Formats: sequence, structure tokens, C-alpha cells
Amino acid sequence: SVLSAAAESGVLLVRNSATNPTVASASSIAIPFEPDAVFISGTTTINTITGVWPGRRVTLVFTGACTVTDSASIQLAGSFTSTANDTLTLIAMSDGVLYETGRSVN
Repeated sequence: SVLSAAAESGVLLVRNSATNPTVASASSIAIPFEPDAVFISGTTTINTITGVWPGRRVTLVFTGACTVTDSASIQLAGSFTSTANDTLTLIAMSDGVLYETGRSVN
């Protein structure tokens, strides 16, 4: 496994980032603290994404058909409807909004 360490608020955190978790699609999804790429399963439309902070980039890798809605809190180049292995990359900014930085239809 790949180990990473970071000093945050005087506390040493050691994390194993060797695997990418799977998050089930829902109206609101929470991205785990680490890593910055997660699989998204299910077909429920995603309207809200939490678990991000200013400057965090996250890549969603879809296992099937799912829609992410273009909204005030998720600024996309239009709502994104995935197929298996498609990706959507976002960055969180200090205004609390996620902005699309890229998408790949695979």
C-alpha cells in the first residue's frame, strides 16, 4: 500500500490511499476525506456534493449511468449523464461551489 503522512494542527495523520472507495449515488453524496478519485455507483441523480474544501480536486469515476445536475452549487458545462467508466473532475473554491475542470466520456 501507499502511505502518506501529513501534519495537520499538530497531529500526525497516516493514511492508506491504495484503494479508491465506491460512493453510491444519491441526491446528496459525501466524498471521503481521501483519496481524490472515487467510483460512483447507482443511477440516482446527484444534486449536491459534500466532503470538499477550497482547493480540493476530486475525480468521479462512474460505474454506469448516472446524472450530475448543473446547479448553483455544482457549476458544470451542462448536466452530466455518465456511462460506465466516464469521469467528471471538479474543484472546490472558497465560495463553496464546485466547478467542473474536465470530463471524459469513455
